[in-house]
Amino acid sequence: TFILVFARWPVVWTGVPHTVMLYVQPCCLMFLVLAMVGQLAIPTWFLFALHVGSFFATALVCHGELARDRPAARYLTEFYLWMSVGGVLGGMFNALIAPLAFSIGVIEYPLAMALACVLRPSLVGNKPLVQGDSDDTHKTPVGVMLTIILPAALGLFAYLGAWYSQDRYLKDVLPFIGANYFLRPFLLALPIVAVLGLASRPLRFGLGLACVFLGVGLFDRTGEDRVYESRGFFGFVKVRHAVVTYDEGLTRYTYNVLIHGGIDHGRQNLHFRRRPISYFHPTGGIGQLFTKFSWPDQRLPASLVGLGNVPYGVLAGVHSEPPYAVVGLGTGTLAAYARPYQHVVFYEIDPQIKALSLPKDGGKPIFSYLQDALDREANLEVVLGDGRLSLQKAPDKYFHILALDAFSSDAIPVHLLTQEALDLYLSKVADGGAIIFNTTNRYVEIRPVLADLANSRGLEWAYFGDYGTDEEGNVVPEKFSSDWLVMRRRGPAGNGGPPLAERLPGWREYHAPGRRPWSDSYSNLLGALVW
Repeated sequence: TFILVFARWPVVWTGVPHTVMLYVQPCCLMFLVLAMVGQLAIPTWFLFALHVGSFFATALVCHGELARDRPAARYLTEFYLWMSVGGVLGGMFNALIAPLAFSIGVIEYPLAMALACVLRPSLVGNKPLVQGDSDDTHKTPVGVMLTIILPAALGLFAYLGAWYSQDRYLKDVLPFIGANYFLRPFLLALPIVAVLGLASRPLRFGLGLACVFLGVGLFDRTGEDRVYESRGFFGFVKVRHAVVTYDEGLTRYTYNVLIHGGIDHGRQNLHFRRRPISYFHPTGGIGQLFTKFSWPDQRLPASLVGLGNVPYGVLAGVHSEPPYAVVGLGTGTLAAYARPYQHVVFYEIDPQIKALSLPKDGGKPIFSYLQDALDREANLEVVLGDGRLSLQKAPDKYFHILALDAFSSDAIPVHLLTQEALDLYLSKVADGGAIIFNTTNRYVEIRPVLADLANSRGLEWAYFGDYGTDEEGNVVPEKFSSDWLVMRRRGPAGNGGPPLAERLPGWREYHAPGRRPWSDSYSNLLGALVW
C-alpha cells in the first residue's frame, strides 16, 4: 500500500483511486462487522480474504492521506524522517508495549482499525443528513449527542446480535411467535446500515467500529468462569472452568481448560486429576504409543525391580524406564504416562505456560499433571526455550519417544517441520524409538508435509485419526478428536518387526504426495492451508 500511494504509474494514486478507496473501505469493514456480529461459520479462505482485504483497504486509505498531505520538495527529508520514526514507534508498541498493556487479549488489531477510521477525511461537507447535525465547520449539541449515542447503540446491538446468533436465550425469552424471524435480520442488518451511515464522519465511524469490536468481545467473555488469564510475548493464555455432564446428566465433572488464542489445548478433570484425557486419551494416538508400543530398550526398568528392601543405589544402577521427551508443554497431560524414576523432559518456550503447572512461588498449580508425576518419583524436568534449539543439548540417541506437540494458538511453528529439524530429532531418538507429531488442526493439513519429510529420510510412518471414539467406534467420554502421525527408522535401526501400521491398532498407512519437502530455506504454508 505504501508503494501504491506514492507511485506515479500507471496512475497518480492520490487522485481518483484514493477517492474510490474512501468508499471501498467502509464496504470492506461492513462485511467484516457482519461476519463478527453474526458469528458466521464461513470458509477459511473467505475469512482470510475478508480480514486481509479490510486491512489492505484501511492501510491504503491511511497511506493515501499521508501521500496526499506530503509537503513541498524542500521538506521531504524531514517528512520521510518522521514517517520512519512513526514506523519504529509502531513496531515497538506492537512488540513491547501491547503484550503488557493489553493483558485481556490481542486487541491492537481492532484498535488500529478503529483509530484508522478516525483519521479518515470527512465526507459530509456543509450539508449534514440530519437537521441540526454538525458539519465540517462547527459542532452542534445534536451532533455531539449523535456521536455518543450512535456508536454506543451499535455496540449494544453488536453484543445482542452475537448473542442471538449463538441461539442463546432470546428466542425462549421473547413472548411472541415470529420474533425470531423479525429480530435476526434486524440485528444483523443494523451494523450494515450503521457502518455505511457513519462512514462519512471519521470520529463516529471510528467510535462505531470500536464499539462493535467491544460488543463482540464482551459477548465472547460472557458466561465464562475464568481461573486465569495472562498475555505474554507468545500470545494470550486463559484457563477457565468447564462443567460437563455424562450419562444423561447422572455424572458431573469439573475441568480446568487451557485456551491459547482461541483454541482449546487440553484440560484436566479436577475429580480424577491423574487421568490423561482430551487429545491425550489412552485410546487415542499418543495414548496408544505409550500404552501399546513396546519400549525398545534392553535395560532393566526400575519400576520392575520394586522398592521393598532394594537399596536406592541398586535402582540407580539398573536405570529407570526408557526416557521420553515432549516439545510443547500445554497442560502437561503427557506427564500422566511417566513412571517412577523415568526421565521425562518437556521443552516449552512460554514461561507463563510453565507457571500453570509449576508456579514460581511453589504454590498450588492450576494443572497438576507435572506435580503428580514428581510426587510418584518421576525424574521430570521442564526446559524453557525454543524446542529445536534446546533439544540440540540433549544426549544423542537418548529418547525412545519424542512427541512434537508445539502450538501457538492453532499454528504449528514451521521451523519444527523441516528436514533439518527431522535430522535433529533422529539424532536424539534411540534406535527403535519413535517420533510422533500432533497433526490435529482445523486450518492446516500437516500430514502430507510430514509424510514427504519421512519419505525424504527413508523412514516408515503411520497415521492415526479418530473422532473421540474407541476401536469399536463407540463414543468415549473425555476423549477429543485427534490426529497423530508417527515415524521411525526402517530396518535394523528400527529393531525390525512388523510395520507401524500393523503394530498399533487403528493406525494406517498414509500416502506421501511427493511434493518438495520443507526445509529451513523452503516451506509452502499456503499449500498446506485447508481452504
